[in-house]
Amino acid sequence: VFPDLSTTRYRVIGTVGQAFDLLKTLGGDPALSDFAFLRDWPALDAKTRRDKYGEFACHELHLFLFERDRAFFDAVVRPYLASKKDKTFVDRWLLDELTTEDTRLDMLQRRNALELALLARRGGDAAAVRAALREAWELQPPDPEGFARRIRVALQAGELDEAASLARDASKEEAEKSVVTSRKAMSLRGAEGVAERVARAESRELASEARGPGATAAQAAPPPAMEAEAISMDLAEERLNEKDSVAVGGEVMLADMSEALIAGDAERLYRALPKTKEWAEQNYYKLRVQQDVPERVSVNAFWRDVAAGVPVSSHLPEAHRNLTEIIAALAFCGLPFEAPAAEEKPEGAQLTLSVQAPALLVSEQILPAEASADDRPLLLSQQFFRPDDMHRFEGNEQVEKFVTGEFVRRVVYGARVTLTNPTASRRRLNVLLQIPLGAIPLRNGFYTDDEPVTLEPYTTRTVEYFFTFPAAGEFPQFPAHAAADEAVIGKADPRLFRVVDAPTEVDKTSWGWVSQNASADETLAFLQEHNLRRLELDRMAWRLKDRGFYDRAADLLAGRGLLHDTTFSYAVFHKDIPRARVWLSRSRARQQVGPVFDSPLLTVRPVEDLTYEHLEYDPLVNARAHAVGDKRKILNSALDGQYRAFLRNGLYRSELDAHERLGLTYYLLLQDRLAEADAQLDKIRDADLHETLQTGYLKAWLALRHLDLDRALALAEPHVDHPVPRWSDRYRALVQAVKEARGAEAANLEDPTRQQDLDRLAAQAPSVELKVESGKLFVTAHHLKTVTLNLYPMDIELLFSRKPFLADGGADFAAIKPAFRRELAVKGEGEPEEVVLPREYRDANLMVEVTGKGQRAGA
Repeated sequence: VFPDLSTTRYRVIGTVGQAFDLLKTLGGDPALSDFAFLRDWPALDAKTRRDKYGEFACHELHLFLFERDRAFFDAVVRPYLASKKDKTFVDRWLLDELTTEDTRLDMLQRRNALELALLARRGGDAAAVRAALREAWELQPPDPEGFARRIRVALQAGELDEAASLARDASKEEAEKSVVTSRKAMSLRGAEGVAERVARAESRELASEARGPGATAAQAAPPPAMEAEAISMDLAEERLNEKDSVAVGGEVMLADMSEALIAGDAERLYRALPKTKEWAEQNYYKLRVQQDVPERVSVNAFWRDVAAGVPVSSHLPEAHRNLTEIIAALAFCGLPFEAPAAEEKPEGAQLTLSVQAPALLVSEQILPAEASADDRPLLLSQQFFRPDDMHRFEGNEQVEKFVTGEFVRRVVYGARVTLTNPTASRRRLNVLLQIPLGAIPLRNGFYTDDEPVTLEPYTTRTVEYFFTFPAAGEFPQFPAHAAADEAVIGKADPRLFRVVDAPTEVDKTSWGWVSQNASADETLAFLQEHNLRRLELDRMAWRLKDRGFYDRAADLLAGRGLLHDTTFSYAVFHKDIPRARVWLSRSRARQQVGPVFDSPLLTVRPVEDLTYEHLEYDPLVNARAHAVGDKRKILNSALDGQYRAFLRNGLYRSELDAHERLGLTYYLLLQDRLAEADAQLDKIRDADLHETLQTGYLKAWLALRHLDLDRALALAEPHVDHPVPRWSDRYRALVQAVKEARGAEAANLEDPTRQQDLDRLAAQAPSVELKVESGKLFVTAHHLKTVTLNLYPMDIELLFSRKPFLADGGADFAAIKPAFRRELAVKGEGEPEEVVLPREYRDANLMVEVTGKGQRAGA
């Protein structure tokens, strides 16, 4: 309920589409336009859904489908993820296959805010993860400017929606007016116009009959552009279910012309080989594993709400910093795809909004404000502080902590003098500073100093100095004075310093004092009550030799999802094996044992540690089919580097496991080392692999290479209907290749590769051969219906004396008019057909030539 609409702006965000538009506007990532289909996902048909998934499969889309379309996820996504070679944390979470390592404390340090929220919802220590998110969020300073910007953008987007709606209504009204005008004009033409059109149609039919069956449609048709215009103006409604003879004639004319143009020309078979691309498994959208750092999705209030299981978070606009955050936020926003518009009930200046589905309300109101309780001095002030204990925290806001009571001898203190110029003119001042009597200066300080200060209009300047008291007692201080033109214009309040040998006023809110002076129980209680990520925990290191304190402190830190290096390093001192494993996994020692290492205390794996990623290369054509020289050489530098990285990791393994051997098989196949690839693949047991989809394809492909067609077909056919389009396309192409190897005709693929396109064109290219056998001529033609027979009588002795050797199969006769020419009909299916020469040429010396569509054969 809004009490006063005159001071209120509002917008209701009630659907996924509206949330998508808002987050896209806030984020500004152009790649989000590719995911606009998510706005209307339920309205897409099954084929479109699969096509979109096949094109944009990634972690973000998987999370969206897991939350928004579980049936599609279970039918399509789940089996696809089950065969993924190198599963990530998000993959295992989606498949409900999290391991103990995924929830280990050291691994939590690698998780971004989204992944931590996933752990809080399922699979992890929810309390510890939520505490970690809360403490990380509390470290962020308030951002009122960012909050105001999000509100303004949301409200402005609502106004744009309304403007667009009004514009659409205006356009619709104009369109309806134009339709009415057009119909009136048509009605004025009446029966006369219809009779005219019928007469034209009849005249075309009579003309066609008069010319007879030999006349071409091109001769009968008027200029196509003009006829098209006439049809669109006069026959728009009548031709919905009719076939127009003139339009058909136009098509025939174009077809005849194109056939005439290509007659005698051979099909161009050459296709340039595209550049080799480096392919990686898709995790986060178009992001390599080395770029997947926790800072990409940092903590904000929205992810805290997701971790807490809040159905609809009011902090949704905060999740807009990149594509990953936006798509994942749409998955967990709790808004429906479709919802009725909010019901508005105005009553005077008051407005009541009612919704029938979950929604977000963004509003801006002008309300009365209370007077500020901040009584900190202005113009010229002087405060004292301890450099080792300068701040306290109120929520997310850091507040300065000043010393107002007693001072302790031999403790470093600082003084801060703040000067503010609240006027519109520049001020040139001299500031007199003096440390207290009985104190000694520190940090290259002074006893007394006169410092010139220039203050621009409406600016503030601070001056700091440091000192300590060597003895206890009471000491006065001459306060800071500011003077201009030898006149005092401002001064701080005087102060009497009471210095003691030991503090009598214990500040138990100070970590500096608690860590050094409090009991173990008090220290742990302090840690329990405060944000651990704000504290300098190294200060309690001297207590960690006590096993009891160490255990309680380590458990407390683990309960907040915090791995503090110093604290957990004491696991080695106390021979605490489980915590020693956690500490070593994040220590520098892991970087000194090589890329692969396996021991009871430390395990290093290149894939999990994001130091190695399986990459594939396509299209790739090797320069030579056989090696030259004693050493193999990979000419593609990227593949060479990737293969060497794979081998370098293998040097640190006692033996290759099934997954590594599968990768080795692929890299051997890229180098055309088929026998070695076969040997490696034979060593893999199917039970040791989850990559059944990839392994089945490799085995079927190799079986086809060995012409073991039955085995290739048996391996490929079960996957031709795989729900992911790119895999179903691969397996269908393989099945088609098996059929072609058995004699079937090449199929026309919807999206052929370069090699498939070349194979298809080569199979469809025309060819002609001419052979002499037992004194008879035989012509064999492919994809030709007719050929031209040319005969050239020759004087053998004269021809040999001028040019002893003919080359190019009679190409030298190309510029000579043949003595005899005739068109011959041929079967064109590769069957030899005898050519019978005319009687007058049977006993003559002849050069016989057969041509057709640019192909030539001679004998």
